Order: sequence, then C-alpha cells, then structure tokens
Amino acid sequence: MKTPAHMRGSHPAVRVPEVATSRHRFECARRAAGFTLIEVMIVVAILAIFAGIAAPNFRELITQNRMTSQANDLLAALQFARSEAITRGRRVSICPSNSGTACTNSAWQGGWIVFAEGLTGTIGTYESAGDTLLRVQQALQGTSTLTVGGNITFQPNGTVETARTFTLCPNDGSSVIGRSIPITLSGRARVDKTGSCT
Repeated sequence: MKTPAHMRGSHPAVRVPEVATSRHRFECARRAAGFTLIEVMIVVAILAIFAGIAAPNFRELITQNRMTSQANDLLAALQFARSEAITRGRRVSICPSNSGTACTNSAWQGGWIVFAEGLTGTIGTYESAGDTLLRVQQALQGTSTLTVGGNITFQPNGTVETARTFTLCPNDGSSVIGRSIPITLSGRARVDKTGSCT
C-alpha cells in the first residue's frame, strides 16, 4: 500500500531525554551521600548531651570498681598472712611499706609487706636478718586512702591480740561509698561498705 504523498517524510516528534554529564552525575551523588552543616551540628550537640550524662556515671563506675578491687587485695593479703601463720606455726605480720623491703612510717595506701617473724627481733617490724619476706603489695592506684591503727600480727593459731579495722576511702570527691575491712580477734577479716569516709 502506498503512503499518501502528504504523509511522506513526516514523522511524529519524539522527545529525546537530556543526557546528564559526568560532572552533573557526580554532583548529584555527592549531594545525596553527604550531610549538611546543620545536620552535623545537630548530631554533635546530641552526642555532647549524652556524653555529659554518661561521663559522671562512668567515673563513678570506675571508682566503684577500684574500691572493690583494692578492698579485695587487702582482704586477700590478710587471709594469706593468717594462713601462713597457721601453716608455719609462727607469727606473721603486715606493716605499711613504700619501699617493699622494710616497714616504713608511711600511709598504708603506699603499699605494705607481709612477713613471717623470726625467733628474735621486734614483733611487727621486718628485720631481714631473721624475718622472712612473704609478699609485697605495691601502692594503691588512684586517690584512695587506707588507714588502720597500727600493724597487724597473726599468732601461730591464726588469732590477733587486738581487733582492728581498716578504712578504705576513694578520696576523689565522688559519691562512691568506701570500704571497711574489720579483723576480729579470731583473725578473720571481711569487707563491708562504710559511710565514714569524708
């Protein structure tokens, strides 16, 4: 069938879509993947609020763990000293020591030593010539303070002549409760929470 003459060479108009250039595509992708300055500032502000809320709780958690760990270290030293006294059948003492080689007139948080008493010498004072050094504790970490009235000496049967109580305090301005470690006349020790820290 022949095409009428008036229709020859005439075609309906077809719209050709505009082809995006490489640069245009890159700009579109960059805008789609990025953040505006306002969005970034909002996120930073939210993170700062959460950090401000969490930081004090995190600091107190660290202090709480420090109190627990240090109280347990002291309790372990006391139990060890009592056990050694019974096992050896000799007096075993604990005294403050910031040198690790002698009893010193220093605060207990500076460290302590555990030693078996010799047959001669002053009880409660480490003398390398006759006493046997059993354990050395390094200084406590952080701002903790540890106090007790006098040195501790366990008798060969595991008892002590005077009941004493150690007081461990965080001393960092936190609301964390300190610990007390009482030693009964039987020589047994335990850890309690105490509100006597100031």
